[in-house]
Amino acid sequence: MKVVKNNCYGGFNISVQAQKDMIAMGCEHLNKVDFDEYFGRHITSLDEVDERGYTLRNSLEFSGVLYDCDKRVVYLDGDNTRTCEHLIKLIETKGSSYCSGKHAELVIVDVPDGACWDIDEYDGWETVEECHRTFG
Repeated sequence: MKVVKNNCYGGFNISVQAQKDMIAMGCEHLNKVDFDEYFGRHITSLDEVDERGYTLRNSLEFSGVLYDCDKRVVYLDGDNTRTCEHLIKLIETKGSSYCSGKHAELVIVDVPDGACWDIDEYDGWETVEECHRTFG
């Protein structure tokens, strides 16, 4: 099984262009979140100014978050995208640089089929580890 992990300090983050490609490929693994839920309040326009003086649109673009104004949603990556066949195909064909978001270096790790695995991270740098039992 192929699993995507982040291979540098920063954190797991898929680039906006790779997310757009994933959606075009029919990916259902990106989490869709309504604007109001994402910002924690009712949003009438992405041109509203936040508490730091930035427009909400600028905040989304600075953070590398893909958004759709017509549908009023933001798309977020998560653990369910780590095994997404669309993301894996994009990394294999277009490379890590194309698919990695800000402060990320996404790479593919081969995990033996049937193995129970988990992600461990330190300051965003991730390792894929086989699950083990802990008592006490």
